[in-house]
Amino acid sequence: MGLMGIVASVVALASIEAVAVETPGVPIAFKPAAVVDAQGRIDVWALRRDVAEVEAHLASDDTDHCWPEGDEGEEPSAAEAARAEAASRACVAATAQAYADYARYRDALNAAWLAPLRTAIEHGDAVAEVILRQCSTTPVLDRRGIESTCDDDEARQAIARTRLGRIGFVPAMDPQRDIVNWQRQPDGKRALRENQQRVLEALRHGAMAFDFIDIDAGGNVARDADEFDAFRRWAVIEAVMQDAPRAFTILPHTNSAGWKTAAFAELHLNRTSLTPGFLAWGPELYYGGSPSPWSGIDYWRSGPKIVFYGDAQVAAAGPDVAAFRRERADTLAAAEAGVDRYLQQDPRWAVFLLHRVGHHEWVPDGMRSDTGRLDASWDGEWELKREATNWLGPMHEARGHARIRRDADGNARIDVHAEQAAEPVRDVEDCALRYSGGLTYFPQVTAAGQSPQLTTLGYFYDGGGTKPGSFGADGANAAAVAPFDPRKRYRQVLMQCANAEAADNDRVRFLLLAGDVLVEFAVATPFSGKDLHVRHYERTR
Repeated sequence: MGLMGIVASVVALASIEAVAVETPGVPIAFKPAAVVDAQGRIDVWALRRDVAEVEAHLASDDTDHCWPEGDEGEEPSAAEAARAEAASRACVAATAQAYADYARYRDALNAAWLAPLRTAIEHGDAVAEVILRQCSTTPVLDRRGIESTCDDDEARQAIARTRLGRIGFVPAMDPQRDIVNWQRQPDGKRALRENQQRVLEALRHGAMAFDFIDIDAGGNVARDADEFDAFRRWAVIEAVMQDAPRAFTILPHTNSAGWKTAAFAELHLNRTSLTPGFLAWGPELYYGGSPSPWSGIDYWRSGPKIVFYGDAQVAAAGPDVAAFRRERADTLAAAEAGVDRYLQQDPRWAVFLLHRVGHHEWVPDGMRSDTGRLDASWDGEWELKREATNWLGPMHEARGHARIRRDADGNARIDVHAEQAAEPVRDVEDCALRYSGGLTYFPQVTAAGQSPQLTTLGYFYDGGGTKPGSFGADGANAAAVAPFDPRKRYRQVLMQCANAEAADNDRVRFLLLAGDVLVEFAVATPFSGKDLHVRHYERTR
């Protein structure tokens, strides 16, 4: 619906006399200009910058939300009705204004870029064709003159899919196309195998986004060799998703509040860095707010994936399963080679490429993450004063020191040296510090004082709360969390290096800052019941 359509419909619905909006002719500062090379190929980086500018103003002309339905059976007073109508009129005006503003930016972009894009396609520019035909790349391009994946006509959609298929850039294809709900098929075993094989093939091309439920073997019982192999294939897919250093599309873990994954699961032109909105525990995540941890899909280094097969319990995957490790390594190598092939064909495919940082952060190619730029309050010299293991008290004296400084790019780095530096708190040099994206949850405060249980830092230690030294056990050391104000939440900072949290291990190691006390947490293997270490450092300068 256009701007005049909005106004007309509002007048009819609510007897509004007029809606004041800025006239479309008012100039804007945005002046996009298409950039092409000598062969007429588009500069995808310049296009991405202009698209990002327009998408920042993206708006809808839908005004349905401006007219909320009242409670059934309750008749508003005249004053209430007048206030409601005034609010709706203001909402309609604001919606129309936002849409008119967006339309000017969108029209400016298309005036500058649409003709060069179409000319580039005519001269064989495959990257330009993917951007224009695959609608997920951006919603702000005018595709009415070309068959695309969002065309209203199904025949034109089919033409677009055929063209994309001929280009051969697998991440541009619908990841769920030809994937079926295998549990509803007459031959579910065959359908699951074909689903998994299609996903594995897409992974080998850097396309790592799909619906997990359609490839998960489900349960832990295999009745024959085919079903056992399905468990192993599923574990290989999980492991590749956890370890792949690059991807064109990625769906990190299961989507949930705190993860904005749509632009990463789709081949989107304009992306920003992605970090989890939850506390991170090495390769795991933690929801918080309940006594149970959530770790997403199974992390393969944490232990074997046991399947009941015949009369035995057999490991289908895990650190000690040679067949699984071989298939994982082969698939990862193929995925990296697939990315390299695309970049060799045309380096501009990198406009869609994502790079993993640590276990969870993803950064678009050509962009720099700012998660390493910690607040200046972290900087300085820190003296190790006390430590504890497994929440058992009291905390005992410890000796050592840490120094947090900045590298040439302004990112925070830490050096740690201590008299007792055994696993998982070994000494580190020049270790990168990065915000995880998560905050601690509010601590529990009881009549006896602050408790280290549950909502303080997450119920991550052994997942049960019954083992000696775990969060729920008697004798839990409240001194370990004493520096934290029960009324505040604290930003988690990950230690990312070889002796801390690294891509090839299961270790958790992170910091929280409580004024002039730096608190370090470390555990070798989360959710395993292994030793949890807590250290307190005090600022010296």
